[in-house]
Amino acid sequence: MADATADTPAARRAKRRFLARRRCLRALRRTLAFIVVVTPFCYFGFLLCCHMPPEWQRGLPDLILLYEWWMFFRNAFTLLRNIWFTPLLAVLPLLVNLVFIVAYPPGQAWKIRRDTYFNQFLPDRLAVIKHIENGDFPGFTPREGNVALPEAYAHTSLPFGRVSYTRGDNGYTIFFYTSWNVLEAYQGFAFNKEYSKDHSPPQEAYKYMEFMTPQWYYIEY
Repeated sequence: MADATADTPAARRAKRRFLARRRCLRALRRTLAFIVVVTPFCYFGFLLCCHMPPEWQRGLPDLILLYEWWMFFRNAFTLLRNIWFTPLLAVLPLLVNLVFIVAYPPGQAWKIRRDTYFNQFLPDRLAVIKHIENGDFPGFTPREGNVALPEAYAHTSLPFGRVSYTRGDNGYTIFFYTSWNVLEAYQGFAFNKEYSKDHSPPQEAYKYMEFMTPQWYYIEY
């Protein structure tokens, strides 16, 4: 009799609802866990990654981006699969995922990530500039070039610890990279002794620029 009762339509529907709720709660826990783990990287990613091996400096941010979108499509599949059995729980993982993509983290996380990285290692970047002006680094050419920084200074430019420079009438213009992932690959801190609020890099050459402090601009290609 117990076996017959367990095989009734009502029992099958109850089992499907139970399994649907379990799948949705698992997806919700997975989404919330990802948000908790990745939030420090949203605000302080450069500081957390700058001393990692070079392959992780680029690989980890790209992995975070890839997992974020993989999780989005998986949560969309969870919604479509379970919405007829537990509508509210089926919607929650995707809703939380969308909030994370569109409105999380609060505040200008990218700007906090950039500014903390800039301020934390400004003295080290000034030391790099002095070495370039003196021609100290291996592979240095006087007019322009792209050099790999020694380990002591590699954390000042992400990823891969390289800087670009050109020499003009006003001295060196030196570019420290701040590439976070494949979507934010062409940006960084530009130094020139002549830079000020009233004297910026050529605006037509960049899609965005922002004054940081005398002699420094943040630019995006």
